[in-house]
Amino acid sequence: MEAVMGSAKKFTFQHEKAFKHRSQVEAIASHCLQRLPKDSDVVVELGAGQALLGHAVSVASGLPLVAIDRRANADAFDPEEHEEEEACSAEGPAVARPSVRRVVADISDETHWPSEGNVVLLAKHLCGHASDIAVEAALRLGSRLSLLCLAPCCHARMRWQDLAPSSQQWFRDAGFVGHGQEFQMLMKLSSLARAGSAKQGGSAPFSKWPFRQRIVEAAAASGTPAEVLIESLGRKACRAVDEARLAMLRTAGFHAALVEYCAAGVSPDNVLLLAVPEGGQLFAAAAEGVRAPEAALGSASSATGALLEIDPAMPGTFVQRLANYLMEQQAAGGLFPALWRVAPATDKLAAKSPGLLCLVASPEQLPSLLRQLAQCPLVQRSAARLLPFGHTADSLQHLAAEAVQQLASGGQAAAPLLRVAARPRSFEKEVVRQLSELGASDLLSPARFTHTLFVLPGDEAAVEAAPGVSSLRWSLVRRSDLDPSAWLYGCRGDGGNASYWRFAEVARRWPQRLQGVRSVAVWTDC
Repeated sequence: MEAVMGSAKKFTFQHEKAFKHRSQVEAIASHCLQRLPKDSDVVVELGAGQALLGHAVSVASGLPLVAIDRRANADAFDPEEHEEEEACSAEGPAVARPSVRRVVADISDETHWPSEGNVVLLAKHLCGHASDIAVEAALRLGSRLSLLCLAPCCHARMRWQDLAPSSQQWFRDAGFVGHGQEFQMLMKLSSLARAGSAKQGGSAPFSKWPFRQRIVEAAAASGTPAEVLIESLGRKACRAVDEARLAMLRTAGFHAALVEYCAAGVSPDNVLLLAVPEGGQLFAAAAEGVRAPEAALGSASSATGALLEIDPAMPGTFVQRLANYLMEQQAAGGLFPALWRVAPATDKLAAKSPGLLCLVASPEQLPSLLRQLAQCPLVQRSAARLLPFGHTADSLQHLAAEAVQQLASGGQAAAPLLRVAARPRSFEKEVVRQLSELGASDLLSPARFTHTLFVLPGDEAAVEAAPGVSSLRWSLVRRSDLDPSAWLYGCRGDGGNASYWRFAEVARRWPQRLQGVRSVAVWTDC
């Protein structure tokens, strides 16, 4: 996976949304590898683009790959080019990679498909009816289909007249009258859910659609925020389309199921359609050595790591750039050996205060990760705060009690002193108040502290400077492992020397390009 993602031609430090794309590829590939039958012969990726998903599965499984896309992709992953780079840099001989064949053709044209062998059929985000084409292709493969792993998207582009007759019948049986008007209403619900809420000073999306006002009124009557109800209805509309696809596969004798392969905050199109022939298994025990996709994504509800909190005034692409930098350094075995995965923050504060979750594979590695992040000036200057987490609590009262107990059982020679750091900062007063109610006010010292209590909202919790949230993440960290004051000083230090840090960024990412260079001139527009 590191080799494939690290060698993608468009996987650059500035590439927007690259870290979300990577986490999706990792999750889908993990689902596929866990269910991959041993008698599989070839991987076929439809709508392949750069074919990163196909290459990830191919390299991990040793199966040859056929990547099909109607557009010639000059930025596609080139395994031969990567092998040459490995041969030049590796100490030993490069490991042989499976064969790859790229086909420029429409995915409905099956003349270029393998004529024999059991096929693993992959597709990531096939838009609209293209997903139906993939399902129909799986049906035609019949017993030759080893595994179908399909992530549909763009349901709103679908039209009634283009649905397969069996899908139309499924909707009729489900209570639809059998014409396109009601189906298009479903698709509008899907579009409305993706359009989001009104921007400041602007009108609401689909404001002239009469049905939208009915939804808003229904939400008000039930006490549900309109955005929540709209999102729920949109997901149900997409689910109806995917259920019709499941019915097609099951009618033909396949075992089929839908699973969520990532959080909705990573991608709203987060549903994976899986199918195997009769006699196959969809939910057998995971293969040895394959991590669960949920862990790979790092939802962090029960994970261990640290949140890099980014200044919301930074450019919109900055979070992605920082994520790419961290992943590149991790893949190269460079600055962050303790880092396991990087994922976007998905708590309720992420929209206003973005962040990155830096996860470790085991709790014992957290102190090492904190030191490694703090020792990197680029990271320290990029993130306003570093907030570790490793425990969860269902209430602030329970959190405070557990933290005090953990502090008391630490076996310190001197009396420990505590500082509080919370996300958002306004929540720190509530944490301090709860500690004081437990009689721990004497432990609080923002200047002479020996430990810091870090408190963050859970993935589903909304922390708005109030206790009683449903989920919290927290950690108690020694000052010797992470000093928030020192981090803040490093973050602000040398802030005016922007050109130097831009050059340092390039030097760290492409050291081979600067070998033998003694001086560099930097031109910048800011």
